[in-house]
Amino acid sequence: MSAMPNPSAPHGGERTLRPERVFLHPLWLLALVLLVLNDHFLKGSGLLPGMVTGKLSDFTGLVVAPALLAALLPWRRRATWAFAHLAVGLVFTLLQLSPALAQLWTALLGMLSIPSRFVSDPSDLLALPMLAVSHLFFYPWASRSLPKRALQRCLEGVALSVGLAASLATSQETQGPPVDPTPVCGDGSVDLDAGEECDDGNYNRGDGCFQCKWEACGDGTVMPRLGESCEDGNYEANDGCNDCAVEPPYCDGAQMKAWFCPDVVATAEDCIQLQCPEDETGACPQAPAQVEMRVFDNGRFESKQPHPQHGFTLGEPVCLEELSSSRMCTLNPYWCQSLVASPAEDYTFVGWRSNFGIHLEPSLTFDERTPIQTLAAIFEAPEGQPQERVLANEEVEWLSRNVNDELLLARSSVGSAAAWVALLDASGAQRYALNFGTEQGGLRILGVMLDERGETTLAAVVEGVSVELGGQLFPASDAVLLWLRLDSAGNLSWVKAQQAGASILNVRLSLAGAETVAALLTVQGAENDGIGLWIVEPDGSIRLHADLSAAQHSYLGQELRLNARLGLMALYVDRDTLEATQRLICATIESDGSLSQSKLVVELSGQEELDESLLEASFLVDDLEQLYVALRQDGALSLIHVAAAEPQSWQTQLPESAGKPMLLLQADELDVFGTQMRGDSKAWHRERMNTQGEHLLSEAWGAPGNSDALLGAWRDGERLVLVVQRSSVEGFALIEQTLSL
Repeated sequence: MSAMPNPSAPHGGERTLRPERVFLHPLWLLALVLLVLNDHFLKGSGLLPGMVTGKLSDFTGLVVAPALLAALLPWRRRATWAFAHLAVGLVFTLLQLSPALAQLWTALLGMLSIPSRFVSDPSDLLALPMLAVSHLFFYPWASRSLPKRALQRCLEGVALSVGLAASLATSQETQGPPVDPTPVCGDGSVDLDAGEECDDGNYNRGDGCFQCKWEACGDGTVMPRLGESCEDGNYEANDGCNDCAVEPPYCDGAQMKAWFCPDVVATAEDCIQLQCPEDETGACPQAPAQVEMRVFDNGRFESKQPHPQHGFTLGEPVCLEELSSSRMCTLNPYWCQSLVASPAEDYTFVGWRSNFGIHLEPSLTFDERTPIQTLAAIFEAPEGQPQERVLANEEVEWLSRNVNDELLLARSSVGSAAAWVALLDASGAQRYALNFGTEQGGLRILGVMLDERGETTLAAVVEGVSVELGGQLFPASDAVLLWLRLDSAGNLSWVKAQQAGASILNVRLSLAGAETVAALLTVQGAENDGIGLWIVEPDGSIRLHADLSAAQHSYLGQELRLNARLGLMALYVDRDTLEATQRLICATIESDGSLSQSKLVVELSGQEELDESLLEASFLVDDLEQLYVALRQDGALSLIHVAAAEPQSWQTQLPESAGKPMLLLQADELDVFGTQMRGDSKAWHRERMNTQGEHLLSEAWGAPGNSDALLGAWRDGERLVLVVQRSSVEGFALIEQTLSL
């Protein structure tokens, strides 16, 4: 009786295939170990990126799975080995390309009580070459003849069981969320119908998207990338953490307190309240608060009168020693007391002005949460406010006054508005008002001069397009200076064009006689700047009186003045381009145009380029030929004295100022005028000095909400007369103010 055929026996000379022998191959065992470690330990641990752990499962799985399938099939032929590889590759490809099949696969394994999760990702098809690795390395091992041993069979069985478990069952905790609100969370595609808000392809906390929901304030995880500094699980204030931000230090009576909040990652922890400065966590302020403290006086303060006291009760050092000073003050960062302003007798405290508003209370509580940058105490003097009258409701740029107290007002073309000139008589009544230019072009006025007959000389350049004046057409050019002469009724007597040969930088005018005008003209050339003194006669003839230029030098005219004894005197800046030095020079010009003397006023520093907006000066000379110069250099104002014969002189620093300074001399007292910045506003100020440089008086006037820029100042008997350009929410106005001396 013949034996029944064995289906596993080879046909002909075909070698018997034993796939289970592959389970003891070192490479197969290594792939199995990596698969188990990756799926059940590395995924979700944060040790490796999610993309790396996902791809590692695919690569190792395709090495392990074909031998497992071949071992489970009943046939032991070479075709069986090839079929196992093709079947694994086909199923893997379909699952990666079809999310529906992936969900069906997961559901089928779930019905068999096999915990698993499969997410479609076409990029995982990059692992398919691992099937070729499996065939090349393991087929020779599976087809070789080895003796049968019990221990070998046992080890192969164990490897088969572990391999099947590793290939089919994956950790729910690492492969997907423990609660599965959406079957496709983690596939990198947002499914709104399934309730997903986001999908970043992983299940990591702290990257903004966790379990397909946006991470937000109140979820128990600190998100620094979203600006969170704490997380206490609520939105309540006064517990140290509000809206996921640590609350700032605050004043509790005289004690400053601060909050320290632990770095919450998984569970909410309460913030800790600290008593400053006893702090080891770094929550209390460490650096002193640097505050610029200023006192502005709204009135007159003479040396015989006591200055108002700032009355700081805490904080060192005291940063205001005298009125109108300004310096940086170091305050104790744990200071929770108040700044108290205690004015002297007869003075009235107006209030505190700071960068965050005006407070009228006599005290201001310093709170670390309040970012004070500047602080000013405003006092009102015992004297009344100056008497005021409105001269014109216009924006005025230039002002000239003659001996008859007539005023010439002028403004350059602004936007579509033409240049404007007006003459006021001594009572302030307007005698005439004229416009020059059109909406397309106009005049940029560089200087005006009103003589004793009420006739006006103007220096200007044409900007925009051509302008017709006196029947002549003048093209736009910054190298052609126009001279205009108006009679006392405003009629144009003549207009002349002076070719400057270079860009005109500025023009300073002065009377050189009853009707003759002198001009200090500065031009800016390609290599250097030139400066010259020109004379403009009443008939319109113009001649060069003195050339003050020198080779390799640059110049900037500052002021021209007719002195009764010395004649014409010019103040200008001489910049030596070779030696890189700048000097302020005062020169006396004789009637024949020669320089009788030239005095060095001061060596200038800190000015790499000549900038008219940063460097302005004015001067006067007394009967003893003592020279006094008020210099504003980059905001710093100083008064400089130069002796007539002796070399010794003095220089006194004054409060910071804006605009061109002005000087008045009466007997042995000097008044220096300037414009003072008060936040976004301006106010004029006066510093009175004696001829030895000693400070006698300070005063400043300006109402909150107004911005007053000083245009002119002079004495009228026992009165001080000032003209200011005021700007406010109501518009522009030219104001005349008078004070009793």
